[in-house]
Amino acid sequence: EALTCGPDACAEFLYIGDEWNYVYQMRISEADPGAAIVQEWDLSTIVDSTSSGTISNDKGIESLTYSAATGYFYVGIQDSSYLHVVTLSGAVDVSTVATPAPTTAVLPVPAPTKAPTGAVVPVPAPTEAPTKAPSAAAAPGSAVEVFNVKLGKSPSGMYYYPAQGLLYVLCGTATNSDHYLYAYS
Repeated sequence: EALTCGPDACAEFLYIGDEWNYVYQMRISEADPGAAIVQEWDLSTIVDSTSSGTISNDKGIESLTYSAATGYFYVGIQDSSYLHVVTLSGAVDVSTVATPAPTTAVLPVPAPTKAPTGAVVPVPAPTEAPTKAPSAAAAPGSAVEVFNVKLGKSPSGMYYYPAQGLLYVLCGTATNSDHYLYAYS
């Protein structure tokens, strides 16, 4: 469902998110599919710990991106409409990534956009997102959540644009009839 480069900017690895809430690190140069996956992370515990509860099979990770500026992976969940910000041990050399002090962040809310009919489309309200510093001593193959936020619509694609310092999130409705592009700093 989701592909992104990671800390090495796809020089050696590609990261794959699937709808059963696993992220895989795949060696791009490996011709043998059985040997291409070198590490995996099960995000089920993180994904299922929100107010939405257990996520349905085949409705988990829908979007994934990485930011070299933050050292975090951003994971969008189809069923719950949550965005999870995580570190993946083994994927990031934590000695090169600045760990933020614990704070409370509020993600900005984009202005309403006009629908093709000219009607104003409601925008999700800002959500306070408590942050916690990730553990630098996480076990290999473990994921640590930094924070999460409920988006209000299902995130179907993401891209962190370093030149602007913005996370772009493409969200859709349950019927996939309407799509919205949000930008978060």
